[in-house]
Amino acid sequence: MLRVATMLWLLLWGSSAAAQNNYEGKTINIISGASGGYDSYTRLLASHMGKFIPGNPHVIVRAMPGAASMAAANYIYNIAPSDGLTFGSFVKAIPLAPLLGDQAARYDANKFSWIGSASSYQDDAYLLIVRKDLGITTIADLKMRRTPLRLGSTGPSSDADVGARIIGQTLGLNFQLVRGYQGTPQIALAVESGEMDGMMIGLSSLHTARSQWLEADSHVRFLLQFGYGGEGRFPMFKDTPRIDELAETDEARAIFSLMQLPFRVARPFAGPPGLSEANKKLLQDAFLKAFRDTSLLSDARKMGLDVSPVSGDEVAARIRAAAALPTNLIKHYSDLLTSE
Repeated sequence: MLRVATMLWLLLWGSSAAAQNNYEGKTINIISGASGGYDSYTRLLASHMGKFIPGNPHVIVRAMPGAASMAAANYIYNIAPSDGLTFGSFVKAIPLAPLLGDQAARYDANKFSWIGSASSYQDDAYLLIVRKDLGITTIADLKMRRTPLRLGSTGPSSDADVGARIIGQTLGLNFQLVRGYQGTPQIALAVESGEMDGMMIGLSSLHTARSQWLEADSHVRFLLQFGYGGEGRFPMFKDTPRIDELAETDEARAIFSLMQLPFRVARPFAGPPGLSEANKKLLQDAFLKAFRDTSLLSDARKMGLDVSPVSGDEVAARIRAAAALPTNLIKHYSDLLTSE
């Protein structure tokens, strides 16, 4: 009897060991749905993740840009096999797109197998910057300004443009968005020349494009901040109010909370629906281990990337919370997004 039990245990142990090494000799594909910083995070993960998966599979990146990550999101949800060998990375607007009525979104964000987010904006923030020579020192000053504040923008889908529209209309600020600039450096140059009055810009981009604006004797002023994933104000900008502090109604606070949700899952990764719990947990665990690994963090610092990972379960919880918000609030937010 003991011999039979021992043989049974060995058989079960062997099956378990084989299952744990089922990635040996296989290749994991990460579909990269966007270029720029998003793609940098994807390639950073791919270069480190394999060593945290049993069997040490190859991990490769397949670029699938298009429609602001919508092509990749639709592919992962509707076409990609649910065998644990394919997942994707998207821009942070993807989780909210179907909730806000985007007809191009052929997926239910709650049904993705969320792997995690590489960043929750713990080391980043978005800022409203204006030229000092305008004499504007507070948002109250800006509200009293008769002429529109000209803000440069690359286009209506950019974080800067979206943020300016929602904040401007919710707080009653007179913004004039001037679109068509090629990128952040061009907008910054327009601010310096006096062509533009100011701009919305992420701190990480500011470090790259105009780090001298962070000096005390700079010719720009920081009026407000949003998106920061920590508590209170970003440590570097303790004198700059968060938009939450400026909200005068419960609706305004809810709007700002919804606006900042994508920053809490700023670099999201997800697999297709139907991924087995075992494979999903394996990928989720490997994801977090990779983004906490000292060698990855060293590479991230060299690349200037904010790494503050969020678990897949937490990403899923935040998306469920957004979907549970009152319909009228979501409709109002959607109207703000589509306004000009």
